[in-house]
Amino acid sequence: MKAKRAAPASAELEAAADGGGIKDGSKADTDKYMAKVRAAREWIRLNPGLWDGIEAWALNEAEHQRKFAIQTALERIRWKDYVDNAGQPTKVSNDYGAIWARMLMAKHPEIEPYITTRPSVYDKLEVF
Repeated sequence: MKAKRAAPASAELEAAADGGGIKDGSKADTDKYMAKVRAAREWIRLNPGLWDGIEAWALNEAEHQRKFAIQTALERIRWKDYVDNAGQPTKVSNDYGAIWARMLMAKHPEIEPYITTRPSVYDKLEVF
């Protein structure tokens, strides 16, 4: 017997895909997402060596014309016990994936054909 496929995306997910997730474009929504962008940038500041490794890995994948998802980089960070510049254990939020993908594409447009992304609230923000 075949397994049933999951139901189509909920209205919430469809709205996120259609409008980038920012519900009404309010300042509160924008502030919330900008706070996450700042947190992602702070993570990079505290973990420059890891970020350099992520960037090098992404460029290498694109150079070899291999599709990739930035989520893989997040998982690779979790495989090992890293510490940041302050000596604290490095943790990485899944929220950073969408942000980092857009940061990398802004800095290295040549990777855009190879990096897998989905519509995101960060597409509406002009900060990258």
